[in-house]
Amino acid sequence: MLNRIASQVFHTIRLQRKASKNLISVQNDVSATTVNTVVQNLLENNFIQEDGIGHSTGGRKPLLYKVNDDIRYVICASLKDYTMTFAKVSLGGVVLDRKTGRVESLTGEAYIQNFLQTLDQFIVHLDDCMAISVILPGVIEADRGVVLYNAQLKIYEYPLKQSLQQLYAVPIYIENDTNSFVTAERYMGALHEENMLYVTIGDGVGGGLLVNGSIHRGQHGAAGEIGHMTVVQNGVLCSCNNRGCLESYVSWPAIRGRIISLLMARRSDTCLHEWVGNQYEKITPEMFIRAVQNNDPLSVVINNEVAEYVATAFINVLHLLSPDTIVLSGKVVQGNDQLVKKVQQIVEERKLPALASKTNIKLTSLSEEVELFGALSVACSDQIPFAQ
Repeated sequence: MLNRIASQVFHTIRLQRKASKNLISVQNDVSATTVNTVVQNLLENNFIQEDGIGHSTGGRKPLLYKVNDDIRYVICASLKDYTMTFAKVSLGGVVLDRKTGRVESLTGEAYIQNFLQTLDQFIVHLDDCMAISVILPGVIEADRGVVLYNAQLKIYEYPLKQSLQQLYAVPIYIENDTNSFVTAERYMGALHEENMLYVTIGDGVGGGLLVNGSIHRGQHGAAGEIGHMTVVQNGVLCSCNNRGCLESYVSWPAIRGRIISLLMARRSDTCLHEWVGNQYEKITPEMFIRAVQNNDPLSVVINNEVAEYVATAFINVLHLLSPDTIVLSGKVVQGNDQLVKKVQQIVEERKLPALASKTNIKLTSLSEEVELFGALSVACSDQIPFAQ
């Protein structure tokens, strides 16, 4: 019980920037005695520090507390198909140092070795480092830190945590990227629901599932893989060797392929051809979303097709799990309000009447630093609850 309360106290202080014990007690519905115990523990372990005196509404003025950004930090790494990002991030979410690099045509063991070498170059020392936290797509067995399955990177059954433990004497965390995002949304964002589905749509489609306040992983760590939910029977062949997966229809590579095929057939109906000519490889998600916002006929058609597929998957999830909120992020949806509204409309029209209340579908409240916040939250959610 104290673990969860300590985590809530820390994140209340972080969100408020400065907080008194009374404010912490009221916001978390926790007794003053428990708050005193938790705050003292966090102080002793340098997670928080005193920061002046607050205003009084009567009686003694309260001490204020803030996250200690001066001492403790986490080394965060976000791995993707084409990029690796490394950062030194304070417990309050301040990025103290960062390095991002492209990874061209590397998979399997070559990708892993490139990651280990680049990480070692980034780490100058580990003084006051609380942990190293690595996030990446795929099926991850988080307890053992094993990457069980990542089709794009061709990484299978790789003991990444063990490899890092042999090099660094700090706690190591390996997590699925979207699981980390839903953790960050709960602890560092504006949404604090106990039951939440987080879906990211970019170069791939990932999902993270929060059930009763905890990540739901399933038997082999693959729970939440909504990108591989079948939405078209006998549809397009996916990299997972299934057919008709959601990812094959709504990821950016799938959308770009659809744009190109329609451009070649009816290029005069779209502003995208005016913007890039015949250099179709220059089309970006930002261009596509801008075209949708401009009511470009071709782009609106494709956007509505994407909404149909996404809504179909969401309706299945709603009927099975009934989460409080579905959160969307990723380069296909950020700024794409038309897509979110269309998905919401379709879901409301087709879901069971018994689900009377409006389904809460919204964009992530986190900034563009969601990947680093995700990696940070994975470490903090384990380390901060009642530090020893």
